[in-house]
Amino acid sequence: MIYSHPDISVYDQLQQLQAEFNEVKNENKILKISGRLLLERAPQLITMRPYSNTLQETLDYIIQKQENEIHRLHDELQREIYRCFERIHDLELLWKGQVKQFLKSSDKL
Repeated sequence: MIYSHPDISVYDQLQQLQAEFNEVKNENKILKISGRLLLERAPQLITMRPYSNTLQETLDYIIQKQENEIHRLHDELQREIYRCFERIHDLELLWKGQVKQFLKSSDKL
């Protein structure tokens, strides 16, 4: 990693950057080669039916679980919204009752 340091010249920083770039490039080549070897050594995995793929099935399962959780949270939110509206209505009735009492008591004065 390159750090700005007063003792390191721009040239040295560029050399460090070039070295890091070459490392990343070499790692990329190695990954490409290992990927090709995997494809060459495992052709039966490629020819399998799409939904017999364990990874795909796992992803589908995770997506389904997330969808179910979203629906559950949506339903819970709807119930909470309903409860809030009930509380607001109760407070409104209480407030109206208190206003009526106040008006009655002020009329008596």
